[in-house]
Formats: sequence, C-alpha cells, structure tokens
Amino acid sequence: MFKKIINLISIIIITAYIFVTIYAFYCNVPFKEDFIGYSFVLIMYIVLFYMGKYSIVEALKLKKTPKNRRRSKYGVKTNFIVGIFSLTVGVMFGMASIMNIYDIRADVSEYSSGNIISDSIKVNNVILGNAHSGKGTNRTTTKIINEIDGTSIKSNKKLEFKNCSFYVSQILKGHVYKVKYLPTTHRILAIQSK
Repeated sequence: MFKKIINLISIIIITAYIFVTIYAFYCNVPFKEDFIGYSFVLIMYIVLFYMGKYSIVEALKLKKTPKNRRRSKYGVKTNFIVGIFSLTVGVMFGMASIMNIYDIRADVSEYSSGNIISDSIKVNNVILGNAHSGKGTNRTTTKIINEIDGTSIKSNKKLEFKNCSFYVSQILKGHVYKVKYLPTTHRILAIQSK
C-alpha cells in the first residue's frame, strides 16, 4: 500500500510538470530556457528517490538472509545509509520540483492573462554569479547578475528580482530602469535604461 502511494505521488509530480510545460509552450512564454534547469531538478528527484528506495529494500532483504549466504559486496548498514541519504535528497529535490511546478504555473497564467507590471526601479544592489559554457579546454566562465535589489519609483516599495541572468554591463547600481515583470515570482520579462 505504501509503495503504491509513493509511486502515485511520483507519477502526479511528473505528470503535473509535463502538463505545465506543455501549457507554457502553448502560451509561448519568453522564459522557456529556464525549463532546462527545472527538468534537471525533476530528473535528480526521480533518480535519487528511486535509488534510495531500492537501496533500502535491498538492505531489508539482506538483513533477512543469514550472513554466510549473503552475496552482496556491500553490507546492510552501508545499503541503509546510502538508501536513507539518497531518499532524503530525493525528497528534497521532489519538493523543489513541486515549487518549480507552482512557479511555472503562476508565471504562465499571469503572462497569458496579461497580468504584467510595468514599473521604473532604481537599482540598489546587484548580486553577481558565474555562468559556465563550453567543454574541456574551451570552457569559459562569464560573470552575470543573479539577483537585483531595487526600489520602485512609483510606489517606493523595495523589490527583489531573483534568478536573473544579465551581463554585468547591462545593469548598473544606482541607475534607473524601466522594468516589466510578473507579480508573483518577480520574473523580469524586459528591462531597459530610462
């Protein structure tokens, strides 16, 4: 019974992600490139969750067989530790997948209904990160802006824009920019200097 419930939850998460992604492509949203990262989180959930489940089941089977008849090169404790660790990390990736599904659904429904906020912000702070591209010796690292903190000029309200990917030269601290963003997740759709 417990196994059926776990499999049903996994099927629901995967199906929800597929339907939300299809809905996003149908609405032709401009942030489709983010789905690669969301898909990676979902794949990690599936792999780690089921690997942990398999390790725990194997440990329980090994525990029932006598020590002189065990053929596995790993012990019961090792299988339990690997299984519990993988299962725990898999559950965390599963919760992250559920949050990603919610964020995608909220962004797509706001974008398709035209619920886009146009505002002018003064940039107070930018948080930098790295973007990697290429393989092997051709691998390059580029500094990008990951997060923007600013103040709305219209409402004088503080705004945080996370999960950005702008070049360092595009947005400067202390300057004013026109921004179009989605209200729930503060996803930036367009930004230009004023």
